[in-house]
Amino acid sequence: MPLGAPVASYPAPKGGIFSYKGGAPGCGVPGGGLRVRAMALAVSLTSLAASVAFSVAVTRKLSLVDVGLLNVFTAAVSLGAIPSSITSFASPRLTAKYGSAELGVLLTGLLLSAAGAAISAAYLLGLSSKLAGPYFTAMLALATLSALASSLSAATTGSLVALDRPKMLYTVLITSVVKLASIYYIFESAWSLTSVLVASFAVSAAGLAYSAAAVSPYLSRSMGFRRPFREFVSGSWVPLLGYASNNLRSLDTMFIAAVGGLVDNAMWQVMYMIGKLYGFIGNLISVSYGELLSGEGDSRAYYDLLMVLFAATSISLPAIFFEPYIVEFLRPRDPYLVPELAVPIALWAAGNLLGAFSQYVSAVMQGLDRVDMRGEIGARTYLGSMVLRAHSAELLMTILYLALLYPLMMAAERLSAQPYAIYGAVLAGMFASAASTAYRIRGLRGASRILGIRELPVDYALPTAVAAAALYALRAPLLEAMAPTASAIRGVLELAAVFAASAAVYAAAAAASPRMRRLIIAVARRTLSALRRWVGGSPAMPRPSIASSARPPLS
Repeated sequence: MPLGAPVASYPAPKGGIFSYKGGAPGCGVPGGGLRVRAMALAVSLTSLAASVAFSVAVTRKLSLVDVGLLNVFTAAVSLGAIPSSITSFASPRLTAKYGSAELGVLLTGLLLSAAGAAISAAYLLGLSSKLAGPYFTAMLALATLSALASSLSAATTGSLVALDRPKMLYTVLITSVVKLASIYYIFESAWSLTSVLVASFAVSAAGLAYSAAAVSPYLSRSMGFRRPFREFVSGSWVPLLGYASNNLRSLDTMFIAAVGGLVDNAMWQVMYMIGKLYGFIGNLISVSYGELLSGEGDSRAYYDLLMVLFAATSISLPAIFFEPYIVEFLRPRDPYLVPELAVPIALWAAGNLLGAFSQYVSAVMQGLDRVDMRGEIGARTYLGSMVLRAHSAELLMTILYLALLYPLMMAAERLSAQPYAIYGAVLAGMFASAASTAYRIRGLRGASRILGIRELPVDYALPTAVAAAALYALRAPLLEAMAPTASAIRGVLELAAVFAASAAVYAAAAAASPRMRRLIIAVARRTLSALRRWVGGSPAMPRPSIASSARPPLS
């Protein structure tokens, strides 16, 4: 996902948080930068609530066998999204380049969506002998339609990333609302697997419908069809290295099922459902990338990184230290999963922090390097660019992950680590993510300056360590005073209490850093101001000043 200066001359960050002028503490927020970030956080919270509620609907009530079938369905949709990875890459870049949503780009995205739907269908047909039963026809039809809808929305949403980021966030909000509403449909359908599959398609279709309507005012035919199609195709090999190979990692379900069995596959699906919470950070990364792609926001890279890490850590800390509440809530009929998944979830949640950092670095690399904004894109345009480096890192991760899966599963079995298939998958992911992150950082010119590497120990690592120590001390007394329950209502309250307590402890620890304290206060004020305007029409609160005198300009 990148934009126009050559690699050697990309603009280096010049300011503190959301602008830093002449060393004076002040905050001019270009393009409403802080407002859209506060909006991204608010939308992300809504999306988080919807994901949690939907995850409960599909993991708390379904049998383990149905959860395993749902995992196969998810893998089919993921494989069908491989062609859409080209669209996700090309749509925002070409939109930023042309300054409009070209019909040629959208039509090319439609062709790739059809190819993705065919891949999903072929995957399930290949498993038809093992999936034969009452659900196969529904899985085949709905996986194909879901892949088609999600792939098409990649084109429309990609245009909004470059042209209208608030409407891009509204697309996320619409899908969250539909996801919440679909829970009632699942309930009325007696928590059947078919209703979950239908709801999954409805969520994708709703996002597509809104994003298509939102992008329509920006539609243009000024570039025709041939040039967008040529540029689309010429650069397609780059995202195939990255985003497409990322989708191939969904093949891990086949390894887990073959080595550990369907029950292990179902446990992996439980972890996958918890992992949806990390979608919380995707909107922040999209906003940062969209601004960089449009030639804005380079001075905010470090502070956006802090926001991404803070959001991801706010999910990982309760997952690590209060895993019994989460697993008991998701699978009340399988209490034996609590001790079996304790260590794997802790390792996996820690690895997700590294993954969040790596994905943000990838977005920065691709946003700063605008090598494809000068002239028509050819097959050699991206050679030697940070864009190619970012996607090559994704390919490296996929190769290492799939290559390490079986050996590490066997190693875990020899060490008597149970469930060994899950341990192998988690460790393979951590090693592969570490290697790809290191490869990206080495390719980001001025990484220390842009990402504030020297400041991260004080602004992030130390507060996180303090919060982790405090939550570790709180774990035993809290589990004793408030035991995990199989009750749905009480379970929701327990989860809310656990996540709120973890967030409060982490925010208190983070506030010890002057930069983090200013950032937290500024975002909180902006969010409360927006809520006051939406609810009561009251005047906006004064724009906070959050440039930190403790951190010199990154120039």
